Amino acid sequence: MNKKPISTYERLMQDPEFREEYKTEYKDFALSELLLALMDGDDKSVRKLEKEVGSLI
Repeated sequence: MNKKPISTYERLMQDPEFREEYKTEYKDFALSELLLALMDGDDKSVRKLEKEVGSLI
């Protein structure tokens, strides 16, 4: 019986160190994509967005 070969992603995710680094980097990537979408959608600069976020904290 032939086993289905695993993908590169599945193979890499079996490594606990890689998986933790991936999670951290993916969070950073997702946040940067969200910020870019907010800036583009509202036509705001990074500095203006920073001021708005700072007033919420």
